[in-house]
Amino acid sequence: MSKSFVRDANGRMVDMADVTLPTNRSFRAAWVHDPAARAIVVDLGHAKDQFRIAAHAAAKKVWLEETLPAYIDAEMSNDVAEQARLKSRRGQGKSSAEVDVSSATTIEELVALWDEDSLGANPFAA
Repeated sequence: MSKSFVRDANGRMVDMADVTLPTNRSFRAAWVHDPAARAIVVDLGHAKDQFRIAAHAAAKKVWLEETLPAYIDAEMSNDVAEQARLKSRRGQGKSSAEVDVSSATTIEELVALWDEDSLGANPFAA
């Protein structure tokens, strides 16, 4: 009979039969083994780092795929008002990507900080 293992964020291999796993599997890179609880738990600090990276990538994708082409079109048509609106949108995307995650004390609170209006679909939603 073969065993199934999971690797935690610290590189330790843990037999899955010996532990319970988190219900939210989105932050697997933040999983750590808690031997006392006989569980794999999500390290909130690692999860916040993972969240920041994903938010930055999403904001960059929105800027490159939506805002930049629209800005180029506005520039080509000499639409100054549209250029100004799109320039201000870049700042909004940047601030969304740099959301303050320090207030989150649980994974659920962290997931709720994702702004789908400016970053698109939440990759951490269960």
